[in-house]
Amino acid sequence: MNATRTVFLGLHVAGGVLGLLVGLFAFRPPQTRQFRLGLRMVYAAALVVLAVFLVAIVAVDWSTLGATQRIVFSVLVGLAAVILLRLFLAFQLARQQPAGWQGPYVNHIYFSHISLWQGFFIVGLIDMGTPGWLVGAVAVGVLIVGGVVLNRYKTEIAPGPIGGEPQARVSA
Repeated sequence: MNATRTVFLGLHVAGGVLGLLVGLFAFRPPQTRQFRLGLRMVYAAALVVLAVFLVAIVAVDWSTLGATQRIVFSVLVGLAAVILLRLFLAFQLARQQPAGWQGPYVNHIYFSHISLWQGFFIVGLIDMGTPGWLVGAVAVGVLIVGGVVLNRYKTEIAPGPIGGEPQARVSA
């Protein structure tokens, strides 16, 4: 492994880990346009770092990759672009705050954050030599758990009858 690739990989991983941590705080729809803006910007910067250094790693490795690997890495670069697009759309919603924007905002942030978790688990399991069927099962499990958590969270932030205020959770 050459030094350039090692540095690029380290920066890619750092962006991913920072995104995992800060992304938890980006989930909550901002109460105002400035609410947690710093955290949202750090989250965006982390994902940009992750994506830029993914592209850099692929560029460094391209000549050594086989056809299948080139396809896989091209798809990953495409996924990184979609993640950044969804993040941009979430930020746009937070800035404009049209009626009912909270649900779509959370969906966009969720897509970016669950993608980080998927990468974390999949790459980690593959690096440990885990059988493919188990990697696939864990990937599906992460999506299911993430979907359940997301849907539960979305019911807590659903706009209330007055001015889009969050509804209070009622326990029976």
